[in-house]
Amino acid sequence: MNMRSYDDDDNVLNLFKLLADKNRYNIIRHLNMQEDCVCTMAESLDMDQSLLSHHLKKLSTEGLVQTRKVGSWVHYSLNVETFKRFEEQFKRELSIENYSPSLCVDHEACKKLTEVK
Repeated sequence: MNMRSYDDDDNVLNLFKLLADKNRYNIIRHLNMQEDCVCTMAESLDMDQSLLSHHLKKLSTEGLVQTRKVGSWVHYSLNVETFKRFEEQFKRELSIENYSPSLCVDHEACKKLTEVK
């Protein structure tokens, strides 16, 4: 499994590009609720199995989705660690130390939006 660093702008942009696709975004939303296999996920998402597999491969390659084999079935789930690392990096990027007050109309509102909790 690929464990990307989100300290690199290219990796962050690649993640946004991946999630900008409606099908992949819907897959991520689905897997956020439950682990699933291609056959039932295809039905739930109203997507052809071959198209779904294509998108799952891209998501797996980027380390966003992981697999677990159960007999002859492959179950897909979110790679929570990847999303946590991305969230931490994104919060650091938006933290108060990294923002420019000149870009913010309401300084106090910007401070609240960029606070890392």
